[in-house]
Amino acid sequence: MNKIYQDENYSLLLTDSGMNRCLFNQPDFINFQNQVFKSRTLVFTLYKRDNNQPIACLDFSHKGENTHWYTPVIGAFSHLEAVKSLSFIEMELLITQAAHYLAAQEHMETLSWRIPPLYFNSEITHKLYNTLFRLGWKQNACELNFHIPLCPAGSFREGLGKTKRNELNRLARTETSFNITSTPQDIAAIYQVISENHQARGYPMTMSLTALLELKNALPEALFFANLVRGETLLAGAIVLRLDRSSLYIFNWGESPAFRQESPITQLCEHLYQHAADHNYRYLDIGISTENSVPNQGLVNFKINIGCEISHKFVMTYQSNSSQNHEC
Repeated sequence: MNKIYQDENYSLLLTDSGMNRCLFNQPDFINFQNQVFKSRTLVFTLYKRDNNQPIACLDFSHKGENTHWYTPVIGAFSHLEAVKSLSFIEMELLITQAAHYLAAQEHMETLSWRIPPLYFNSEITHKLYNTLFRLGWKQNACELNFHIPLCPAGSFREGLGKTKRNELNRLARTETSFNITSTPQDIAAIYQVISENHQARGYPMTMSLTALLELKNALPEALFFANLVRGETLLAGAIVLRLDRSSLYIFNWGESPAFRQESPITQLCEHLYQHAADHNYRYLDIGISTENSVPNQGLVNFKINIGCEISHKFVMTYQSNSSQNHEC
């Protein structure tokens, strides 16, 4: 550990790993992605001096000699892990001193931070957005994220309209089955059906099957694979990440274009909802339905129709004083 700041109440240290429980900020995930993308990450942890306990941490990454630093190293968002009682002053101290160190010691000129959707650890994330804004960070993107809250006494179907419920009932009568699977053959089949679905809708796959299997082998507890089948026929599949103890995140999913009229993706979502509820998760995160802040109306409609709630997910950027002076 390397101490980079201290006053009478707090110490800020560069640490090998932080206290972060969010998947995208966990040490094993960061180390794996740094090896894949040839990047480097610094973890900043704020301690209270009276008891020498960590109260908050964050990380920033960069590649080579690039003066742009960013968080997460890769992934949907980067969480600021903190004790619930973290004050605004403490949050400001952590962010300000981390940025100062990167500018002074690492020649950082710009920072970008893809902050969590506002539902995720809501109190800290709302404080974070407010703090970044007040510290002069600029909002660079406003994405729309969709999630389904899991109600212990409720059910997935309570959030559906009549049409979606009828679709589910018709499909259920055809004796489908839901499975969590880990065999290489099933994983390849799930990847293939998702790829076919993306191709039919004109979207690229953002991760190869080889890269996905490497991630699974490196972090076996971080993700799982699910399918919906009828007999031997694969109807739909999903790749799901365990973000933390409260949220499951559908990293990618899709239904076979040959069975799209039956909407098997809706029944797959119902099973994932029930799986998450059975394992005491609070949210099923289905990701954004925007690209560069521009909404995809079809995706927005679909997610609202299966009971999703919307929350903002911002990308914030910061420019160091030395960079601004250089431009002048």
